[in-house]
Amino acid sequence: MADPTPLDELLARQRAMADLAASLAGEQDVERIQQVAAQLQVMGAELEALARQIEADTPGAGPAAFAEVVLTEAQRDRVERETGVRLESVRLPDAGGITSRLMPTTDPRIIEYHAMNQARERKYAAEAEELLQAELARALSDIESQGTPAVLDKLAELRADPTFLGGLLQKK
Repeated sequence: MADPTPLDELLARQRAMADLAASLAGEQDVERIQQVAAQLQVMGAELEALARQIEADTPGAGPAAFAEVVLTEAQRDRVERETGVRLESVRLPDAGGITSRLMPTTDPRIIEYHAMNQARERKYAAEAEELLQAELARALSDIESQGTPAVLDKLAELRADPTFLGGLLQKK
């Protein structure tokens, strides 16, 4: 079996964080909650570092490392019809400006292929983010509904920290 891609690893780590947070539902032991919260903070920092590394390693992430191609109306419509995501343009790797120089002779189907892939990636990333947010909200709601006053105080303290859970609670 092939090694997981960095994006697969990122999504797996997000799921692991959500599962760990969900494991606290009904937990009454303040020490255990504090231990898991600390573990979640470490995992969140690692997740953020991995996301930044993926961003740095992704072609097109750096200045002048990509060529942006505006899609035709027909291409935008086909991409949206197939993926549900509307893209105005697509970014292609352009190390050394080769893609830009070859663009006038590039088959439009190749551009559309890249647009479909990028639209799917955006769609899957948004779906994964939505699932993670829902699972975290569910886990935290369970903790709030069953927690002792000490647990609730600690949770309120953690929620006030913008870096708690890698900042995932700050995203809306």
